[in-house]
This record gives sequence, structure tokens and C-alpha cells, in this order.
Amino acid sequence: MGIVAFRQPFTRPPKSHFIQVRHQHYQGESHPASRKVTISLPVSQLPLSPSQLHKFKLLSGSRFTPSLPSSSSSPNSESEGTFKISCELYPSERMNEKWCSDTLDTLLKECKEGKDSYEDVPIDLRGARKRLVRSGKGKKTLGLKDFPKEWLGQAKST
Repeated sequence: MGIVAFRQPFTRPPKSHFIQVRHQHYQGESHPASRKVTISLPVSQLPLSPSQLHKFKLLSGSRFTPSLPSSSSSPNSESEGTFKISCELYPSERMNEKWCSDTLDTLLKECKEGKDSYEDVPIDLRGARKRLVRSGKGKKTLGLKDFPKEWLGQAKST
């Protein structure tokens, strides 16, 4: 009989399964980082309204990474960016995964049921910009051409 009898063809997961859970394993040896769990997901797949999505991005802080401007031209599932959270506080992988899942659930609950929508607060992207510059994919400085035109005001002709 053998193991060949248990072979199955690969089927792509459905669109409703968009959360990725990553565990780190060091085969055959114990390692302190083997308990670390990371959850990542595309923000555009969350069942939130635009104002709730804005609040989610604000509350996520540095865990939210916007998509690169060059990749926004192609339609993909990460057009709004990604959310990533990790944990290695607890001794077990399952406990760390539960903490990440509970934190994500708490964020989503606050976005849906919270009283203030924070629509007037802009999203702070300094952390994401710093990561892009360090990786070599972003510009180091911003000039006047990158500044919003409506903030510059009209030049007075005297």
C-alpha cells in the first residue's frame, strides 16, 4: 500500500481563507524562537466599511504596512496594505497564536463598535516609510513635489 495511496492533489484555498498563520520550527532542536507565531492578512479583505477600515489602520499603528505605490497599479488582494502581528511572550505556540488572534478580534471589535470613528485623524506612515528607506525601496527625503498641493496654498500675486 505505502504512502502513495494517501497522495492528494493540491487545491488552492478559497478566498474566505485570507489569514496566514506562520510558526517557526527548528527541526530536531529546541530554540527560544520556536514559540513565535506571526499572523498576517491583507487589510482589504476585512469586512469593514471605509471609516472602520481607516480606524483599523490607525489602531494598528506600526503593525499596518501600506502597499508600495508601484504595486498599487496591479489589482491584487493587498491593495490597501497588510496587517501583521506576532507574539513570543508565552511558552507555547498555541498560547502565542491565541494572543495574536484575541488581539486581532479586539481590534476588529473596537473598529466596529467604537464610538469615535477618528476620520479626521490622518494615518501616520513614518514607521512604514522608515522601513522602506532601510530596505532601499523608498526615497530618503521628501520634496515640495511630494507635498500635498492643497496644503501649499495659493501664491499671492502683488
